[in-house]
Amino acid sequence: MQELVTRLESLCQAKGAEKFSAEEIVELLADGEEVDWIVDQVLPAAAEADRSEMGQVLAEIAGVVAPAPAAVEELDLAQLQQALPPGVDVQQVEEMLRSPQGALLADFSAYCRERGFEGELGEAEMSEALRELHEEWLQTPRPALEGEKPAAVLEGGRLLPGKVETFRRAAPKVGRNDPCPCGSGKKFKKCCGKVA
Repeated sequence: MQELVTRLESLCQAKGAEKFSAEEIVELLADGEEVDWIVDQVLPAAAEADRSEMGQVLAEIAGVVAPAPAAVEELDLAQLQQALPPGVDVQQVEEMLRSPQGALLADFSAYCRERGFEGELGEAEMSEALRELHEEWLQTPRPALEGEKPAAVLEGGRLLPGKVETFRRAAPKVGRNDPCPCGSGKKFKKCCGKVA
């Protein structure tokens, strides 16, 4: 590893890369930053050969220090099909589980387990407990999201829908045989209610 860092230091000096030190570049790679992004930052106007050489060195260092991306575990489709209700397409479920939304759902599930939520409550209590956990999760930086808060990553800012508010009329409902609220003196059904 030290040999690679020494190569990186000499390459940075030779190419005039001053935005990041070699140690900072290694840190960026260890945090999972993309090699191409680092090359763009360090050598924005360099020749393609120089960029390629820098990219190769960074890729070698990343192979040592960067965490390997977590592989999506293979799903047993036959077992999954048995668990699903009739008429649900197992391929669509598999695609959903592998989607970014599926990853967020898995992270929320992991967060609930971390917080000790087992789901053994009545329906109303479980709904309220999940809502509270969801609000906490939205504002908690998560390792699965590279330290981002789920609220910043989610389109619309939520995974679960918000609490539904019941519609309340401002004025009482007008019955068919009540006087029309327009003031004509006619019954509602013979006046403004005729159109409806």
